[in-house]
Amino acid sequence: MGRDDVPLEGFSWRYGSQRETTGILLWGKVFKVKIPDYGTVAVVLMDTEGSFDNTSTVEGNVTVFSMSMLLCSNQLYNVSKHIDQSDLRHLKLFVEYAMMAKKESTHGQEAFQRLLFLVRDWPFPAEKPFGLRGGSELLQSFLKLDSSLPAEVSELRENIRKSFEKLECYLMPRPGDKVEDAEFNGKLRDISPPFRQHLQEVIPYLLSPEHLLPKKLNGRLVTCKELVVMFQAYFSAFKSGKLPQPMDVFDAIAFVHNKRIMDDILKTYETEMGQTMCLALDDNGVIQAKLEKTEMCQTMCLALDDNGVIQAKHEKLRKECVARLRNAGVMGNKLDELEQQLKENIDARHSMTKQTREAVLALKKQFDEQQRKEREEMQLQLQQTRKSFEEQQRMEREEMQQELQHTKKEMEVQQARNEEELQRKLRDVEEQLREKDRQRREEEIEHMARLHRLEMDKEESQHMAAQNENKGFWQSFGDICSSVLRGIKKIFLF
Repeated sequence: MGRDDVPLEGFSWRYGSQRETTGILLWGKVFKVKIPDYGTVAVVLMDTEGSFDNTSTVEGNVTVFSMSMLLCSNQLYNVSKHIDQSDLRHLKLFVEYAMMAKKESTHGQEAFQRLLFLVRDWPFPAEKPFGLRGGSELLQSFLKLDSSLPAEVSELRENIRKSFEKLECYLMPRPGDKVEDAEFNGKLRDISPPFRQHLQEVIPYLLSPEHLLPKKLNGRLVTCKELVVMFQAYFSAFKSGKLPQPMDVFDAIAFVHNKRIMDDILKTYETEMGQTMCLALDDNGVIQAKLEKTEMCQTMCLALDDNGVIQAKHEKLRKECVARLRNAGVMGNKLDELEQQLKENIDARHSMTKQTREAVLALKKQFDEQQRKEREEMQLQLQQTRKSFEEQQRMEREEMQQELQHTKKEMEVQQARNEEELQRKLRDVEEQLREKDRQRREEEIEHMARLHRLEMDKEESQHMAAQNENKGFWQSFGDICSSVLRGIKKIFLF
C-alpha cells in the first residue's frame, strides 16, 4: 500500500457532503496483468459518480450506471452501512434497463459478469464480521427467496440473481474519526488500523489475477481495439443527455458485437487468400516456410491467374464466410443486411486484389525488362572485362617471357665468362705448375751437376795424386785438363 505519510492521489476526491466525481472517469494508465486461462489482459480502472443523491436525476443515474455495467466486467457497488431494499431497487432499475438492451444477445446467459457490494461503515460486526464472510451472509439474507415475501420483492431478488454471473459482498469498518476532519488528505497513518487491514484484503481480492474477469460481449472476449469501439457506440447512444430507448442501446451493443464477427471473418478471408496467392509462385517452399511464421501473408508474390485457381479460391471462401456469418450468433434482425455487406466487402477486397495483382504484374514486367537489360549490360561488361583481363595476361606473359629470355642470356653470358675465367685460372695454374716443374728440374740438374763435379773432382784429385807419383808435372796437367773437358761435355750432353 505504500508509505503511510503520503497523501492520497489518483482519482479526484475531497472532503464534504457534496459529490466530487461527475459522470465517468478512467485512470490514465492501462495495467497489463497475466491471469489464468486467458493470458495477458489489459486492466482499466473506472470511477463513476454517486447514484441518487440530492443533485442527480433518475435518467442520469441510469445512464451512468448502465454505461459502467455495459463496459465493465468487474463492478463495485458502494453502499453505506447496510444493504436495504432501496439499494436493491436502485440496482433493479439499472439491471432492468441494461437487460432490455441485452436480452436478445445473452441466449440464456447472465447479462453481466461480476458485482461486489462494498458496504462501508458496517455497524454490526458482532452479528456479521467484517470481510467477505460477513458480506456473504448479509447478501444471502437479502437475496434469498422466501414465499412469505411480497411478489415484487421476490421478483426483484430473482432478477438481480439472474443478472450477474457472480454476486459478492464485503463489509468494511469505519476508517476512523480523523477522516472526517476537513484537513484529512488521505494519509494512511490517519486511517484506523482495522480499515487499513481490510483494505489490504479487499483490494488484492478485487485485482488479483485469479479474480480478474476479462470483459465479454455476448460470450465473446472483448479486445482492446473493440473496447474503443464500445465506448464510441455506447456514448453515441447516451450522448443526448436523455434516457435512450432500449433498442438504441441494443443497436449500439449489436454494432460492436457484429463488427467483431465481421472483422474476424474478413481477416480469415484475407489470410486464406493471401496464402493462396503467395503459394501460386511457391515452387521451392520458401513462402510456405514464411507462412508458418507469420499470421498473414503480406508479401507481393501475386501470380497471373491463368488457370482460375485464385478465382475459385475466392468463390469458395466467399461461400464459407457467408455460412460462418449465419452461424456466428449475429445480434439483431439485420442478418440479411450484414450478409450483403459481407459479400460486398469480400468482393471489394477481391477486386482490389485483382487491381493490385495487375499493377504488380506490370511492375514485375517492367522489373524483368530492367533486369534483362542489366543482365545484358553485365554480360557485356563481363566480356569486356574478360578481354581486358586476357590481354593483360597476354602482355604479362610476353613480358615474363622477355624477362626470362633476357635473364637466360645474362645467365649464358655469365656462364661463358665464368668458364673463360675458369679456363684462364686453369691455364695459370698449369703455367705455374710447368714453371715450378721447370724450376724443379733445373734445381735437380744443378744439384746433380754439383754432385757430379764433386765426384769428378774427387776422382781427378785421386787420379792426379796417383799420376803425380808416376808422371811428371806436365803429364799430370794434361790429364787434369782432359778430365775437366770430359766433365763439361757430360753436363751439356745431359
